[in-house]
Amino acid sequence: TGHRLLRFRKILNGYVRHNPLRGMEYIVDVEYTEGRTVVRSRTSLVRPVAKNYIALGDNNDKNTQVNFIVPISNVNERFQEFMSMYENCCLKQDTALHLVLVVYGEEDITFVKDVIQPFLTKYKKAKITVVEGTGVFSRGRALHLGMSSLSPEELAFHCDVDMTIHTPFLQRCRKNTIRGKRVFYPEFFKLYNLDYVYIDRPRPKKIPLKRQHGHWAAYSFGMLCIYKSDYDEVGGMDTSIIGWGEEDVKFYEMVLKKKYLEVFRAPDPGLIHRWHEKHCPDSLSEEQMKHCISSRGENLADRIQLANFIYDTDCQLKYPSVPPKPQNPPAYYSSNSSRNSSNGT
Repeated sequence: TGHRLLRFRKILNGYVRHNPLRGMEYIVDVEYTEGRTVVRSRTSLVRPVAKNYIALGDNNDKNTQVNFIVPISNVNERFQEFMSMYENCCLKQDTALHLVLVVYGEEDITFVKDVIQPFLTKYKKAKITVVEGTGVFSRGRALHLGMSSLSPEELAFHCDVDMTIHTPFLQRCRKNTIRGKRVFYPEFFKLYNLDYVYIDRPRPKKIPLKRQHGHWAAYSFGMLCIYKSDYDEVGGMDTSIIGWGEEDVKFYEMVLKKKYLEVFRAPDPGLIHRWHEKHCPDSLSEEQMKHCISSRGENLADRIQLANFIYDTDCQLKYPSVPPKPQNPPAYYSSNSSRNSSNGT
């Protein structure tokens, strides 16, 4: 157009086509105005084809040992539930596994050793190691201590004690992680407090992955499959962070800076995070406290369902672990409630 002053008026026509030799071609017919004069012009654009590259394959070694790294501190009852889950999904199903429990606190260490002993007696091939942590507990320190017990060629899975794992996930951890080339960050499904969902009816044995029951934790990077050599190359966990939170995001940012490592990120239905009451101690930093309080409220229940519960029960909710029972449960809580079906909850 040179030095002409044109004002955009409207698009008349547009064409898009894929040319395998050039790339994506865009042709646009546009109408402009120049003063009182109407000007029509055609613009052609090309988005060139990128340079050829070979996509990474998968790791097809089904016998690769997966080393679970699980931090443990002051979670005795939840640890018993974890071991029951681990027996069903892992000890009975897959032998190429090694459970590394990084435990802090003398009482917790004694408790954990007592709990795992019957499993070691029952499953002769079971590999379970207790790594004793010292000093002040932090998730970052515990993970780093557990990783330090592995050899460079070993595959690790950073796991939470509240995670329920379905056996098929183990193969996805193996296949989606390639030493020196790719790490796997699975998104897990985080359950709400199901007492708010099944307030007047029994809870089913199998919980569907539905909005009423939880949400995908796309914001969390705590679950990770990575080879020890890649973990070391990235730089390891930030062990200066005290308590829970932030260490996973910081490590993820460090992974992204390693251009040779591809990040494989996807929702995985084989990882379900069980709900538990969350405490936010005063010792947390200001940023950690903000995230803790936000997470505690977000993970209590679905917002629509929670709002309806408060409205129907006239309840002043102050983060109870078990919801108060209404004197006369409204029709909303029955499975055949018309209100329940009309608002989609």
